[in-house]
Amino acid sequence: VGDKVEVNFLGIWHACTISQVSSDGRTCTVKYHEGGEEESEVDIATRVRPTAAKKGKVDQAQKGKEVASRVQAATAPEPTSGARGRKNGPPPKEEKVELVHVEAGERVEVDILGVWQIAMVLDVSDDGTTCEVRLRDGSGVESDVDIASRVRKLLVTWLRPGMKVDIESEGKWWSTRVLWVDPGGRMCTAQYDDDEVIEQHISIDDRVRRTKTTEQEFADSRIPFDSLVIGQELKGKVTTVREFAIFVDVNTEIDGFVPRHLASAGWVPDIRGVVKTGEEVTVWISKIGGIEGNRKLEISLVDSKVRKSSGGKNKGIKDVSGFIGVDDKQWFKGTIRDIRTFGMFVEVSSPKPECPSIDGVVHISQIADKLIKSLNAEGFRIGQTVDVRVTKVDTTKHTLNLSMLPIPQES
Repeated sequence: VGDKVEVNFLGIWHACTISQVSSDGRTCTVKYHEGGEEESEVDIATRVRPTAAKKGKVDQAQKGKEVASRVQAATAPEPTSGARGRKNGPPPKEEKVELVHVEAGERVEVDILGVWQIAMVLDVSDDGTTCEVRLRDGSGVESDVDIASRVRKLLVTWLRPGMKVDIESEGKWWSTRVLWVDPGGRMCTAQYDDDEVIEQHISIDDRVRRTKTTEQEFADSRIPFDSLVIGQELKGKVTTVREFAIFVDVNTEIDGFVPRHLASAGWVPDIRGVVKTGEEVTVWISKIGGIEGNRKLEISLVDSKVRKSSGGKNKGIKDVSGFIGVDDKQWFKGTIRDIRTFGMFVEVSSPKPECPSIDGVVHISQIADKLIKSLNAEGFRIGQTVDVRVTKVDTTKHTLNLSMLPIPQES
């Protein structure tokens, strides 16, 4: 109580003061500095963060369990009540900002009252020093934004939600699963494997590292979006809980979202009490939509609320039975159907005539015995014929893993 924090309201972070904290440390009541209005039952884990001006550490040893739980989510620089005293990482450290070149139509980060927010550049002044931007949530347009002090480029990060990575905490590296990645490419939220503690505001550059199997395990776990079908059952992990929806990583290219009416069999006043971040859940697909680059996946926590279907433009669950038991030394002719940053989809015909041909995934690490940065730069094109081997058949996820690497020599 009394802490100065920032609260997310409709995508905008507002300066507030905490006036009350619930006994379980999960929600609080805040008073907005602008306007003086109060809001109760604010979810600390998803809507509260420290102010940009907050600095230093607070010794938690003398504070009770309730306060330590609150601090873990609400005051990032301070130690949490975790078993090893992990810290909720601080917001991005202050950077020396230099003039950057931006263009109309480009997505950037803009400093709004000390908080970096995603925005679209609408126009740039003739001398390149100021620009006009629209915030991502559509809340407004601002002109004459000083580029040197208030605009920075989005970082392109290799990190993706669902990846298994190591995170440094107090001099040690811990195995974790990434739940959320900052759109700006600078921070992430992750859950520790050993005790399931969730940590926010983790600096990707400073504290996250790949393991030897990060990319391969991530590629193996992904379900091709085009193989999804309405009514399909999926397992996933909750990444974010909001007032209006629950977001779940279901091992495809985007998180599925559970709207309020699909979160429970009956009406609930607040869906934030239905599940919690990091929880494993079973969901059913209720809607599939969007286009490449803007997919949408609506899911339900209640099976009975989903209309079962195998039709529509989706291909449905793929039949991988024709490849079960195939020798991984057998070569097949395949046709490239899609090229992505992580690899490509190759259509192969089943050795069993009665089974259909299906698309398999060739991860970028399985294409050649060298580092490949761009498949297009290497000359690969959609429609091209390539030789592939089947390395894994997953009958649960209905996926096929392929390789173009030479057959390993037996020692």
